[in-house]
Amino acid sequence: DDAPRPREERMAADLHALQQPGLPPGVQVAGIFSLGKNRYAPAIPTIEGFLQDADPTVRAEALKVLIRYYKLDRHWETARQFLLYDPSNWPRIIAAELLGEIRRDTNDPQTLALLANVVLNAEEEPLIRGGAYTAMEMIRHYDRRIHPLRVAKHLEDIPDVDWPWVKQCATWTPNQP
Repeated sequence: DDAPRPREERMAADLHALQQPGLPPGVQVAGIFSLGKNRYAPAIPTIEGFLQDADPTVRAEALKVLIRYYKLDRHWETARQFLLYDPSNWPRIIAAELLGEIRRDTNDPQTLALLANVVLNAEEEPLIRGGAYTAMEMIRHYDRRIHPLRVAKHLEDIPDVDWPWVKQCATWTPNQP
C-alpha cells in the first residue's frame, strides 16, 4: 500500500501552507515548530530558508527546530554566526542555548572558548552573557534540575559564576587539543 498516511498528508499540507508568501511571523513560527516537533524531514530545506528571514523570532525558531528536533549538528556554525552577528538579541540568546545543547556534556573546548569570550565581553548584553554562561555549564556537565531554570537569565542574576574557569576556557586556540 503506497497511499500516504493521514499524518503524512497533514504534514505535507502544513509544509505547503508554510511555503506561501506573506504569512505573518506568528503563523510562520507556529508552522516551523509544528513541522519540527513532528520531525517531518521534507520540511528541512524550507525551514533552513527561514534562517535568513527578516523577523528575528522566525530566524530563532528555525534554528531551534533544526537543532533541537531534527538534531542537525551541522548547524553548529549557523548557531555560532547567530550568536556573534545576528542584529537582534533573541536569536543570539537562542543560539547560545543551542550551542550548549549541541555540545552538552562534551567539554568541547572550541565551543567553550566561543561562549567564554561572549561571557567575558563587558560590552555584551547581560542576557546574552548569561545565556552563554549557562550554555558553558551545559557543555561541562548538564544538570536537568538546574539548567532549565537558568535559561534567559542575566549574568548578574547567576550567583555562582566560575570566573577562573571562564577565563581558562577563553584562552583555547584551535591548535590545542
